[in-house]
Parts: sequence; structure tokens; C-alpha cells
Amino acid sequence: MWLSEYDDGYWPQDLQTFFDNMEALEFYERDSDAGNDLLSNTNSLRMTTRVPLTGPYDDSQEFLHGKRPHNGEGVAIQTFIHPINADLETEMDPLEMLLNPEESSVEVSYIYFMAYDSVEWGIGFHVGDIEKTKVQFTKGQPTHVLPSFHAWQKTKEWDQVQKLGKHPVVYNARGTHATYFTAGEQVPTFDWTYPKEAWNFWHNLDVIFPWDYLKDDFKIKTDSNLNGLNYLTEVNKWGNEARGQKVPGEQ
Repeated sequence: MWLSEYDDGYWPQDLQTFFDNMEALEFYERDSDAGNDLLSNTNSLRMTTRVPLTGPYDDSQEFLHGKRPHNGEGVAIQTFIHPINADLETEMDPLEMLLNPEESSVEVSYIYFMAYDSVEWGIGFHVGDIEKTKVQFTKGQPTHVLPSFHAWQKTKEWDQVQKLGKHPVVYNARGTHATYFTAGEQVPTFDWTYPKEAWNFWHNLDVIFPWDYLKDDFKIKTDSNLNGLNYLTEVNKWGNEARGQKVPGEQ
């Protein structure tokens, strides 16, 4: 993936550093359509920065700027592997599908996390940004690539996607971290993607299967009131409460 940030931009952040700078609100109200489709649940817990922000443009806390990839590598990518519907001659249960990928259809979701979004048009700034690119496989062979941008995603067949060796190439927009298939201005979202910094994130994958979700590995370990909570099943909102006008896909 090509990142588009400038030197002082908003790079990927590791989850532990983020958790160490966040806490849980004592009161929260669930928004039924909020959250990421993989990292959300029935719980409505919201994180907020331990040190309050002075306003929507306050990015003065160092952790919000993330970590620039080094030699194409970077922070760990949460990598979800799960079965998807397929036209199969025989029915297989989810576990069997995952253990026998050459006989089934499987989707791999690469989740990359940024601590802060800076939106070009001046509204929609927010703490905590979960973005993803999915790759679908049928009978062991890649078939489709689906990058996410804001609240939407696009789909292309594997043969139509630019590649670096065997890896599909996508472009991550400056500031908003929306992901696209091409570099340049993106219409109608007004995002900009530049091939400024290569992030070969397949070097550092944290692979997660559906039966892993409740493991202790995914409990937050920090000295705030987040300690002991499972971030896959007990956290719904990953940033401070919104103020002012909202932008679709940038809550």
C-alpha cells in the first residue's frame, strides 16, 4: 500500500500505544450504525483521549501522528480470515472452510489503524480511524480486491488490479486514510492519493480467526479504565465524541 502522508502527517499507529493514551467514557450511548463491521459489537463503549483535546483540530499529542513505516514495514496489521458465501457443490461448516481453503471461499480483511484523521475540506476531523482492504479467495486462488474508502468500498477482480509481484497495490489517501485503486484526485470524495511511502504490511500480520475473538490476547493491557476489556468484542467507538457538523463516513 502506498501512503500519501507528508513528513508531519498521520501515519499508522500500533494499538498498544493508542490504548496507553486513551480511556473509556463513564457514560455512553450506542449509535446503532456506528463502528466497523469487524471491530464492533453490541457493546457501546467509547474510547476518548486521556488528555482532553482543545478542539476538533487539536493534533498536538504525539501519539496521534502514528509511526512512519521503516523500510516498507510498520505496525502490525490486524488480519481477519473468515469464510464467505460461495457456490459450492457440497456444504461446509465455517471451520472446515477455513481449514480447507482450496475447497472453499475465504475472505482476508487487512485492518490498518490510524490514531487521527485530518480531512482536507475542514470538517470531519476525528480520533481513531479503522480502515481496511479485503482480498477474497476461491479454492485457494485470489479472485477480488475490495479497498474501503470512508463508509464505502469498491470491488475489482484480481486480474484488473495493479500488482507488485504477487501483492495487489492500493493507495491510502492523505489525511483521511481512505483507500483506492489509483493515485491522484479521487472523485467525488475529493481525497488525494500520492505514492509517497510504501508500506509492505504483509511483513507484520496479526492473524485472527473467528474462534480467536474471546482470547486473552485481545484484552487491553494499560493502566486506564480500559484495562481488561476485549477490544474486539467490548469497544464500539474508537475516538472522542463528535462536536459540530458530521461528515458521512468520517464520524
